Amino acid sequence: MTMHPPRVCCAVASAVAALSLAACAQSTSHHTLDLSASKPVSSALTIPCGSCYMLDRPASAHIGGTEYDGGRLTDLKGAVVGHFSLVSIGVTPFAEKSPGELQLSATMVIGSDQLVAQGLEEPPLKGGVIAIVGGTGRFEHARGTVTYTDNADGSTRLGIDWTTEG
Repeated sequence: MTMHPPRVCCAVASAVAALSLAACAQSTSHHTLDLSASKPVSSALTIPCGSCYMLDRPASAHIGGTEYDGGRLTDLKGAVVGHFSLVSIGVTPFAEKSPGELQLSATMVIGSDQLVAQGLEEPPLKGGVIAIVGGTGRFEHARGTVTYTDNADGSTRLGIDWTTEG
């Protein structure tokens, strides 16, 4: 049996205690928020024309259309809690009876804090799940998902589920 000098044992015990405290300081907290995004208050849709394309595969793919939307965020009782911006870009061909995929980039401002989410919306373009990639303030280091469902009135139901470390 090997005996370790007391200094080594104290150093090891101190290191274990420091790692334990660091692990406690890095605790994870879980949050959920149910909101509604209004029908866009401002919106712009740009669609590249056939003569504007430098490259179009397959021919007449009709991709690259971009929509910019902004509007209000409300809680489920209708009280305004913030606002949002959304950029949607068509990344696969759209046809009259079959929509393509949209690349989504959303920023939600709640109070003075921002939450950023990105992802790909698959057809039929009536809702889905995108990833929370970060934010500011209480959303700093946030990771999670935004589940969204489009409503007939143009609004969207948002289920925001995230964790933060710290």
